[in-house]
Amino acid sequence: MEDLVLAVTTRECIALRGLCPTIDLAMIESLTDETWFAVPSAITADPLAAEVRLVLIFQLGEHVLIDEIGRFAVDRPLPPEAFAGGKGFVGLKRHVEQLARELLARELLAREQLATEPGAGPCLCELAGYAFDPLVSANHFFLAYRCRPKGADGQLPAPVAGGSWVPAHTLDTLVHAPTQRWFLPLVTR
Repeated sequence: MEDLVLAVTTRECIALRGLCPTIDLAMIESLTDETWFAVPSAITADPLAAEVRLVLIFQLGEHVLIDEIGRFAVDRPLPPEAFAGGKGFVGLKRHVEQLARELLARELLAREQLATEPGAGPCLCELAGYAFDPLVSANHFFLAYRCRPKGADGQLPAPVAGGSWVPAHTLDTLVHAPTQRWFLPLVTR
């Protein structure tokens, strides 16, 4: 059985065509009014719908965290639970921060590398851009967040085996997947 994920009408997304690194809150709010939850197969079958996916990019200064296969943009679906912490972007930001914390602890960094100041969390997350282009990634609208992990003494935290911190300006030579290349301007500008 498929899990529910967030969907949006493509009516407003069509004008985007590609990556928008400038945040237009009015446009985002209008998209929010056009969302619902559905199973991925229903979204794929509807030519006027797109699945909303989160993209998390972990960056510290001029360095970007990549995984063992060279991906720097981690994407995940948005289930109904994503808004358990509140409505709209307040709830979404809480979900993004929780997801970033879980990814860092479970998959990307050694747990002891994370900063543990009370209430600070191990990561600061900000909406960095959004992207839509059915020719590159059919039926997906991406919300990209830049996440800045906090490490011990401001140093780059040690990644888990297979991952590494790379200078952002080298990503152009390392990244080849079209959906990954989309997000290069968010870390190289």
